[in-house]
Amino acid sequence: IWERVTDPNLESPRTIEIDSKGTIYVSTWNGELVKSSDHGVSWRKCTKPYPDNPYYIYMYVANDDYIWVFKFEYPTIFSSDGGNTWQTAGSNLSSNGFGDVFRLKSGTLLFHGSNCCSLNRSDDNGLTWSHIVTPGYSHKLYVNDREEIFICNQDGGFTIFKSTDMGVTFTRLFSCFPQFGTTMDNIFNKWRDTYYILVPGYGILNSDDLLHYENYWVNNELNNLFIDHNGVLIARDWNSSTVYYRKNSR
Repeated sequence: IWERVTDPNLESPRTIEIDSKGTIYVSTWNGELVKSSDHGVSWRKCTKPYPDNPYYIYMYVANDDYIWVFKFEYPTIFSSDGGNTWQTAGSNLSSNGFGDVFRLKSGTLLFHGSNCCSLNRSDDNGLTWSHIVTPGYSHKLYVNDREEIFICNQDGGFTIFKSTDMGVTFTRLFSCFPQFGTTMDNIFNKWRDTYYILVPGYGILNSDDLLHYENYWVNNELNNLFIDHNGVLIARDWNSSTVYYRKNSR
């Protein structure tokens, strides 16, 4: 049963993220960022990321709860205080598009934008960035609890690579051939000790170690995947017309 959330601040919601404390962030089609700290009962606006922008933004909450916001022709910015204040990231980062950000235990930041081959590293909290060369046509970044780096590329299909030396070398782990290539959104998901990886245009893989992969559900219409707090898999097809639910029994 779904219950519609209504609030004057939630005008034209577009994307949703949640941080490790349970705070929900919603970006809107008019460039606002709205948050809720009580599971959606009440909502309040954050400081608008780009005050002069009346259109949508790309928003991402990193593993350290920093909020990152991207907008074409605007500098990439981030907030460390829940959207109250914003800081500009390194000037060269905005040319890489929107993407994934992970903070390592050392404080180092890793970023991969939506543009090809745009893996970058920062050791000064996002002020300056250095490029890391990736294999093939890379588009997606994931970092696991052991701080191993995983890169997905679309060079002649879909391939997952792994690095254990901060991107100096990469090892090829898995390849398949999707029906289409596209921007990758929320594709790495973990429930208990098992990972579920959505390959757009192919289906869902599962893995217990991110070294060996099996087909969990082959469905070339899928484009995005989420797992709720009860382990229910929620998958969406490529044109957003169908949503699939699967109770996780593992």
